[in-house]
Amino acid sequence: MKRTKEDAEQTRQAILDASFDIINTKGFERMTRDDIAMEMGMTRGAVNWHFKTKEEIYFSVLQDILDRLEAIRKKYQNDSSMSAEERLTNLFLMPIRYVKWFVFVNRIPHYLLEQSEFSSIENRIYQNRMKFLEYLEEVLTEIENKSGKKLRMPKDKLAQALYLIYEGLHTRNTWNNSMIEFSEKEIWELLSNIIY
Repeated sequence: MKRTKEDAEQTRQAILDASFDIINTKGFERMTRDDIAMEMGMTRGAVNWHFKTKEEIYFSVLQDILDRLEAIRKKYQNDSSMSAEERLTNLFLMPIRYVKWFVFVNRIPHYLLEQSEFSSIENRIYQNRMKFLEYLEEVLTEIENKSGKKLRMPKDKLAQALYLIYEGLHTRNTWNNSMIEFSEKEIWELLSNIIY
């Protein structure tokens, strides 16, 4: 039976999903392509057909996660049916809702970041941070204009302060798996106390 390009793409995505789970469980260093093949019920040769190296698998998993997170972030940022406060709250809930993805991105082994293909990941993460800071300033302008309330401090400083909180939520499970969860209401209360 001849496999289509669509079949190959579905298999590739399934390999990435299985690799994500294995890396989360065993770590990148201890993961093998045999582990992936066993998890997928296929041969190592089939895994090798899609990915030549273990690093290529890891790089592709990172790209996939960053693509998914970027799509979710854009969905919230561009959702005109939500108020600015709702969009901001949902963005700040992302590290809680998608904690496994955020932890995965924050645990990239440093020696991999020294490899040229992984430096593009580091650059992409940096660019996403800069875009998020810009968005924070935009949404703060919208919140100030719609609420009629004066912001607590200049927008650029406030955006930086909010970003630091976001980063704290972003990295919190990297070092402690028993962190307290936050509700939508609690996140907005925290944000509004800082904003106004």
